[in-house]
Amino acid sequence: MVMYCQQLGTKLLIAAASWAFVNYKNDGLYLEVLACNEQAIRLYKYHGGQNIDYGYWHTPCGNKVKEFIYGWESPSALANLG
Repeated sequence: MVMYCQQLGTKLLIAAASWAFVNYKNDGLYLEVLACNEQAIRLYKYHGGQNIDYGYWHTPCGNKVKEFIYGWESPSALANLG
């Protein structure tokens, strides 16, 4: 299951990078990930993502959850790693 998720995660990252390359070629990319999602964090790091910041997400039910922001300098920086 882990291998499948990593392959799916990689495909989703590449698809996002491809879309961003067409529409926002010169801009950076970022995403937010819950701090407890260690598997996703490993995937983003594997694909060159840098932890650029952190914050807290206020959930609809009133909880506060720590999250990290991972980023890439450009869509091509991410796409080339796929």
